[in-house]
Amino acid sequence: MITLTAEQARRIAVRAQLLDAPRPASLAEVAHISEDTLYYTRLRAMEAEGELLHMQLEKKPFKDIHDQLATLADARRRLDERVAEKIEEA
Repeated sequence: MITLTAEQARRIAVRAQLLDAPRPASLAEVAHISEDTLYYTRLRAMEAEGELLHMQLEKKPFKDIHDQLATLADARRRLDERVAEKIEEA
């Protein structure tokens, strides 16, 4: 079981509102959301890498590949932020 501080729970609830998601109904849901933020951030980075590879194999125009590189850089930046948050919380 994961234990969250009130501040961590508040941050997660605020993020949920910003994402236009329903408010967590219980502390268990808040803990689940907390675990998922890192998972889904990793998933976004992997999807961006896969899409870049797919575009390169299909020999897409450089501009499209360049745009995907920017998407990948953003996904990796967000992943680095989430990992840093998890380390700080540990």
